[in-house]
Amino acid sequence: MKLSAVAVLLEGTASAAPELEVRGLNTPATAAAGELVVAFDDAAVALAEAGPCAAVVVPRGAACGKPHIAVADPRRALARLLVAFAPPPPAPRGVHPRALVDPSATLGEGLSIGPGAVIGAGTAVADGCRIGANTVVGEHCSLGPDCVLHPNVTLYDHSHLGSRVVVHAGTVIGADGFGYQHDGQAHQKVPQLGGVQIDDDVEIGANSTIDRATLGFTRIGAGSKIDNLVMVGHNVQLGRQVLLVAQCGIAGSSVLEDGVVLAGQAGVADHLRIGAGTVLLAQCGVMRDVPAGSRLGGSPGLPQHEWFRQLAAIRRLEQTGRRVSRLEAAVDELRAGGQGAGCGESS
Repeated sequence: MKLSAVAVLLEGTASAAPELEVRGLNTPATAAAGELVVAFDDAAVALAEAGPCAAVVVPRGAACGKPHIAVADPRRALARLLVAFAPPPPAPRGVHPRALVDPSATLGEGLSIGPGAVIGAGTAVADGCRIGANTVVGEHCSLGPDCVLHPNVTLYDHSHLGSRVVVHAGTVIGADGFGYQHDGQAHQKVPQLGGVQIDDDVEIGANSTIDRATLGFTRIGAGSKIDNLVMVGHNVQLGRQVLLVAQCGIAGSSVLEDGVVLAGQAGVADHLRIGAGTVLLAQCGVMRDVPAGSRLGGSPGLPQHEWFRQLAAIRRLEQTGRRVSRLEAAVDELRAGGQGAGCGESS
């Protein structure tokens, strides 16, 4: 790709050598001759200049001695370049002979269904979907156009995906919610009769789980992105553009409004409402409703500034303890001296 074409793709400004060809993308530390590098800061620019790369994408206003493209946001530029230089490999079209498709299932055009895949009765798969090896799509499910189910995904019955949904390997959608009622002697299972609805442009990482609803639907809103190893409980409702980072857990019937972000290992108790735009920092645990626009940390979750103050206080505990010990010793000495003086006067 010519440097001029890269500049157009990135909506950036090329410094020189518009006809220069770049043949790949790499990091500042490992780039080879002919490759393009994206530098996020001055240190990365210097590293790229010292190496053999052909050209550098730099933040607007940065100085660079090599042919470069100045952009407003290098991270966004990198995302575009990764798509341009590494498009997804084309999947083989058609239904593999070792796939098992129920005769009542409805299949669209341009599909790719891999070996060992299973499509259940009454399920509809729209045009352009890719279903990987050994993936199981249960009965009465639906997949909108251009969905991608990677190998070893499981969709239980009554799981419904919108358009362009991507589900990575090992994820289970629609397993029974964790519902039990104690009858005085044992935990009796509460039947889980609902389903799962996943809206358009959702991506779900590897080995995550989204439980079916007891009644109705567990819902994942359009544009939401779920990382690996995330647990979404039954009847949870996620709004649009929600981000759930690795090892998060959301208990049953909680509602996360639009734009909520849960950082790694954050947890939400059941039957809560997390307001739009809220951010829960890593390992934050929430046990009450949270108003929109909050930033919480710690467990139980506290406003970010309050949590940071508590962390700072905890770090000073050892020093504070030593000071208290010295003060106690000084007080003891004063008391001892005072008692001695009193005895001398009375004699």
